[in-house]
Parts: sequence; C-alpha cells; structure tokens
Amino acid sequence: MNTESVLGPGIFAPAPRRGEVEDVEAVARFLQRYQNLKDAQTWRDVENFKQAFSSLHPVIQSMLNDAEEQNRLQAASFNVFRVLHLEAKADEVHTTFLADLLNPKGAHGQKHLFLQAFLDAMLNSHGNFPPPEKSIEQHTWFVESQKYIGE
Repeated sequence: MNTESVLGPGIFAPAPRRGEVEDVEAVARFLQRYQNLKDAQTWRDVENFKQAFSSLHPVIQSMLNDAEEQNRLQAASFNVFRVLHLEAKADEVHTTFLADLLNPKGAHGQKHLFLQAFLDAMLNSHGNFPPPEKSIEQHTWFVESQKYIGE
C-alpha cells in the first residue's frame, strides 16, 4: 500500500493516518460552525441596521417632504429664463429686467415700489449700506444697467 498521496505534479506527501483524518474532519466541522456563527452575526448586524434605519426612515422622509415643500413655496428651482428658452441670453436679459424694475419710471408702472424693496433689503442684510438722505420719492433716479468701472 502506498503511504504517499499526490498533492500536485511531482509533489508527494505522506497519506494522513487515521487520527489525522479525524483531526482534519474536526477542524473542518469547527470551521463550518465558525462560518455559521459569522453568518449569523452578519445577519444580526444587518437586522440591527434595518431596525435602526426603519426608525430613521420616517424622520428622513419628513425632512425630504419639508425640503420639497420649501422648494415649492420659494420656487427655488424655477428659472424664468429656462422657461422662456433664454438661458443663453440670461445675463443680458436679466440685467435689462433688473434695471427696469429698479427704475421708478420703468415699464412696470409701480414707481418706486421695487427700488424701495431693494434698498430695504440692502439695509436689512448689510448694516453698513448707506440709506438715502431723504425719501426715495424725492430723489431723481437714474438707472444704468451696466457700467464699466475698470481702469
């Protein structure tokens, strides 16, 4: 009887003895139990994560709903230039549009309304913004849409 077994081309090792086979089988059973335990722990980890996430899910969904409602109320993603297919000319159109709104004699017919709102916003957001010396209705306003101020 041959006491060697082939491990690969030209590589031989002694055949395992009866006790060694049982030891190998015991190690294999141990490794299988270890793998089962590891799989069970992974499953518990996944279940724990799912449980934790399920408690967060309503909170996250509520936050997403609130953000969507704020976006709707503020029209944050609305772009009139995109709607009018004027995105390529947005700078030019935007400047002209704002100049007209700030001009008390603009086509809007609202006199000083938009200029006053703009100045109020500037005063509220920039404390060092100088207010007009007298009421804006008493000033003569000249609105220039673009002016080169470089050297």
